[in-house]
Amino acid sequence: MKLCYCTGNRDKYQEMSDIFRDKNQNKKDTEVEIKVTAQSKSVHIPELQHKDIEVIARQKAIDAYGVLFRPVLVEQTGLRIEKYDGLPDGLTGTMWEKIGEPGFVSLFQGKRVTAVSVLAYCDGKDVKIFKGSCRGIIVSPKGESRFQWDSIFAPLGYRGHTFAQLSSQEKNRISMRKKAADKLWDYLQRQWALEKIRDDREQDEKEESIIQELRHRIYEKKVILFVGSGLSRQFEMPTWTDLICKMGMMVGHEDKEVLMTLEENLPALAEYTMLEHGCPNVQRNEIAQWLKRKEKEKQTIPVPKSYQLLSKMGFPYIYTTNYDHCIEDSFVKCMPPVFLNKVVNVEDLYQVDRTKSTLIKFHGDVDFPETMVLSERDYFRRLSLDSALDLHLRANMLEYSFLFIGYSLQDINMRYLFFRLHDLWQLSAKQWNQSLIPSSYIFLARPNPAEEKILQSYKIHYIRGKSDDPTEALNEFLEKLS
Repeated sequence: MKLCYCTGNRDKYQEMSDIFRDKNQNKKDTEVEIKVTAQSKSVHIPELQHKDIEVIARQKAIDAYGVLFRPVLVEQTGLRIEKYDGLPDGLTGTMWEKIGEPGFVSLFQGKRVTAVSVLAYCDGKDVKIFKGSCRGIIVSPKGESRFQWDSIFAPLGYRGHTFAQLSSQEKNRISMRKKAADKLWDYLQRQWALEKIRDDREQDEKEESIIQELRHRIYEKKVILFVGSGLSRQFEMPTWTDLICKMGMMVGHEDKEVLMTLEENLPALAEYTMLEHGCPNVQRNEIAQWLKRKEKEKQTIPVPKSYQLLSKMGFPYIYTTNYDHCIEDSFVKCMPPVFLNKVVNVEDLYQVDRTKSTLIKFHGDVDFPETMVLSERDYFRRLSLDSALDLHLRANMLEYSFLFIGYSLQDINMRYLFFRLHDLWQLSAKQWNQSLIPSSYIFLARPNPAEEKILQSYKIHYIRGKSDDPTEALNEFLEKLS
């Protein structure tokens, strides 16, 4: 959360920034970080002349919001001399300009005084006031002051030392600004918590509506499942990083750290290892055999709950970017068993049994190493979306909704696929009624606001995981669809 502090005083801003920095460092896990930002260069807010410091702060907040049109924080400070009925209070600044430090000392030296800070926070709907005070005494000037009266205000209990003589850490422990900021912090944390509860409730209601819509479309056999590597991890299959490291070791690179210098672009790393190998087809065969051995080692693992739930949903088509056989082998082991058509090449489409669901191995299959999308060149060809299998996909997308599971938006190839699909949807929308283009959906175990924004731009509904454990979160989601 960012807090716009509207002040032309750099020292005030620095103190407020330091106070909130310390609070952020010591905040509870349930609290949000609040960063103070300055807004002073291009904004001039005229200051009301009034004896009541709170009236001045309130009006300043309203005026600042009227200029910036966003939530703002302003501050007004003053001194209240006990012997003079709390004056000069809101007129402290004006009086200081008239008589200066010598005049203040001459009039009030030895007098008990309360330093007051009033923070006014305006969000466009209301103005909230937060007050802090520090009792002290007016003394002869001591220390180098950054503020008007810091050098003549000695807080009680500090043996006559003035604010100007205290370190910034000491002052920020006891100052009127710190006490007001504490109250503001508590208020903002409560508001953030309430807004989060409200936003979560609204999101839950929205997701519940999306899930009901998706469930209905699954029942109508109008949804295609698109499965990523996240599902294969339930069988402890190698990750992309494991695969690249294996390919690196085949060409003599056993240092994982060296290989991971290109971790952000794993297809490029695969391309590099294939070029180093010199015989890409041989390496493909070796990788396919290695994956098959890994798959065989995991055959004793019981069929995960997510596979059991998916097998009962009767998707007409399942696309997967996984090379392994986890889906087809698991579905056969489910009760009742589900036998799938498997399509690796376009020729397979002509042999499908229309009474069965069809599994399309979009990135190839370990039984056919030449079809495996491994290198950067493979990805470029795959994502051109102009092969015969792609024509099948493009035809499907005009009739069916897509449900993506097991994917992360950290994968640039997946984001590019969403982009291309969205482009195709947009092109179709120009030729047909846009409302007829089916909705698509994605389940994300751990989404973040950036990913959600990207998905919304592609017209893909996202459903968030409710559990910290990705597998448990996916199972809960699939149970709602069953």
